[in-house]
Amino acid sequence: MNATERTIYGMLGQAFLLLLLYGAAVLFTAVKFLPVDPLALGVPYKHVAAFSDTLLQLAVINGLLAGGVYAVTYNTSLQLTLVSPQKAVLLWAYRALTALNMLAVLAGFLGIFEGRYLLSLPPLLDMLLIVTLALFFIAMLTEGEMGAFKLIWLTGLVSLVVGIALSILPAVDYQQDRVLRALSLGLQVNIGYTLMALTLLFWLLAREADLQNMAVSALYTAAALMVISGALLTIAPLYTFGVSTALSTIAFLFVPLSLLVFIGRVFRVLLDDSYLKVTPAIRWCILVIVLYSVGWGVLGAASLLPGVRQWTVGTWLDNLQYQLTVFAAVAAVLGMGAYISAKRTIKVIPTRGWFSFWMVALGLLGVTIALGGAGLVQTYGERILSIGYLDVQKLLVPLYIGWIIALLVLMVGITWYVWRFRSEQSLKSS
Repeated sequence: MNATERTIYGMLGQAFLLLLLYGAAVLFTAVKFLPVDPLALGVPYKHVAAFSDTLLQLAVINGLLAGGVYAVTYNTSLQLTLVSPQKAVLLWAYRALTALNMLAVLAGFLGIFEGRYLLSLPPLLDMLLIVTLALFFIAMLTEGEMGAFKLIWLTGLVSLVVGIALSILPAVDYQQDRVLRALSLGLQVNIGYTLMALTLLFWLLAREADLQNMAVSALYTAAALMVISGALLTIAPLYTFGVSTALSTIAFLFVPLSLLVFIGRVFRVLLDDSYLKVTPAIRWCILVIVLYSVGWGVLGAASLLPGVRQWTVGTWLDNLQYQLTVFAAVAAVLGMGAYISAKRTIKVIPTRGWFSFWMVALGLLGVTIALGGAGLVQTYGERILSIGYLDVQKLLVPLYIGWIIALLVLMVGITWYVWRFRSEQSLKSS
């Protein structure tokens, strides 16, 4: 294993470790909604919720960086092509990323957060993250030719940097803060994460289906449609500030249609190879499609209508859409990890990864049902029937219990995946 491979494995390892820490933190967060919370005084909700959000975001960023570096630095012969200058920049970027992860976890344990929902990282760490991502951009920009996968991945990286930069800008009033927050989250999650995840998705399809040209064409189409859809979803929270209702109606129609085209292009690549086997990487790719279909095609499209948005804003339906979008990127990273691990394994076992995949898939299904149901109850109870917040929370207790069970199933799957990944790498290194 050379230096570049060690860097990639290091970033994947950190991504998986952050995912495990996220699992513990989000379980503490979920427990806060039960009638009896044994940690009500010791661990405040705002603290643990901000910590879990930060851990998930950093896990996704680490994973997308690792997968992108792997895809960009490999040529058609699957040999690392990175030369000395880029290796040096990549090494410093990796060191900066490691330092950022350690400082963020330390800040989480100390409760040092910005206090903004889903934008909790302190400004100094945001600046360090921007510098780190800029180093990755420089290392990959100067590496080889500007192919499709590299172009889309770098575009997602730029969107991620711009979104983080917007989160640092000071707001003069509440309205400006809302606008900056919506744009920052949209550029990071709806466009940045999505473009980088699409790169991994179609790169995996190109390798597994052995249809490079078709995958590249599908990637360009999907990236263009998903960027437009991501931009439309980004402005959804701004409808209360006078965004055109005509635009929202167009967006409501465009997003589901773009998802249908995206799904069609993916399965066109899959079905064109009559000898294609359903490998672990392909399974994770299918999960990516499912999560985007529900998160964007259903929840996202519904949120684009002002008549619906005014009832659902601030409910669990909003949070669920965000979580499904982020976990679509997580699934792409897990697919890349499965591919990398399989390529370094002499004997390919078709059933490898079934347990972890189904535990993660079932866990996410349970989370969707629990939080989706909670969001519907909130919308109907609080917004339409004007039932008090605390009274509605009592009605949601069974759904919160289901959420906790689903999170446990999800984390069993991720823990098993990480353990298998680590044990396989240990065997190969021995």
